[in-house]
Amino acid sequence: MKKYLLSIFITLSFLISVKADFKIDPIFKNGTVIQHGQPIFIYGKSDPGTKVKVTLNNKSKSTKTDDNGNWIAELRAMKPEEHSVNLNLECKLKSGKAIRNYKVFIGDVWIFAGGGNIEYSFKKFKYLKSEHSKLEITKEMQIRGLHVSKGASDKPEDETKTYMNHAWSSINDERQGESNNPLAAFFGFNIAQ
Repeated sequence: MKKYLLSIFITLSFLISVKADFKIDPIFKNGTVIQHGQPIFIYGKSDPGTKVKVTLNNKSKSTKTDDNGNWIAELRAMKPEEHSVNLNLECKLKSGKAIRNYKVFIGDVWIFAGGGNIEYSFKKFKYLKSEHSKLEITKEMQIRGLHVSKGASDKPEDETKTYMNHAWSSINDERQGESNNPLAAFFGFNIAQ
């Protein structure tokens, strides 16, 4: 029995170490919107000198990490897609192959920046909460929002800091959509119409 438990622990340790050695920037996850019509950059970190293969909507690009473990893959511009597409990543580590799979969108990305009214969500504006439910959003309208954390740094950051529990949430979802900014949500709704 002790040998069996030890082998399970070793196996779990191996799986955990594989996962920890290959990272994609947190901005890329299920629901991410990637700008169409522009070169596409997918990036992250891994062990120095490892190969990384990125496949987006059946278009692939291979790259290698630099001495600091940073990797970046540049793919050609793509046309907007009506539905989500696959973003698949493979990395060959010394300890084995690491694989990540995401469902992402290719469309328009609009950036809303500023303080006050821009940084607050529907939850902050109680009188707009009822307006959110009045938006006649169809399933075809894939309107998503990402709230990037604010904070100062005296040096470049290694990765995008996001509110991970609300990243790339759909305004179609009554509960998650309330985490988006009203101005951005209404703008996206009008553009989608």
